[in-house]
Amino acid sequence: MKNAEDSVLSNVDKFTEWVLDQIPNPVKKRATQKVNALKAKVNQIFNRIESLKSKEHEAAIKGYLKTYRIDGHAGVDQKTFIKNIKTNLVKLINKHKKSLKTKFIFSSKFHKTNLATGDVEEDYSGFHSNVEEIYAYNNVTELVNEMTELILEKVVNFQNQGSN
Repeated sequence: MKNAEDSVLSNVDKFTEWVLDQIPNPVKKRATQKVNALKAKVNQIFNRIESLKSKEHEAAIKGYLKTYRIDGHAGVDQKTFIKNIKTNLVKLINKHKKSLKTKFIFSSKFHKTNLATGDVEEDYSGFHSNVEEIYAYNNVTELVNEMTELILEKVVNFQNQGSN
């Protein structure tokens, strides 16, 4: 049985090599470049998703207060970022088996260009949700949606103020 398997595998390898030899070199090279570019792009996407995990930070009041942070990426707008982290937030909250109080703080860097001078100003702003008490009977997904919608509303209001 083992000999038959080895024979079949050997013949398949020979056939594969024969097929590959029939493809002209410029096509092989270009196909390899395209495949490698696709692999790099897929890896970049997965690295971005992987980095959207929450990391616990030292809190001022040890043992009583826990602070978690999820870092964003340049080139990702607020709506996309918050949409992508909602499931992580729900998992993080559900991980705690007891009631807790939570507040989301979203900080962002904004760029403002002065049209007259061409100068670009950077402004860091923070937007926060209300403090919410979460109990075992709460629908955490719905609560996270409400809190993040409030933050996005504050971001939009801030952006509209700056454009007036």
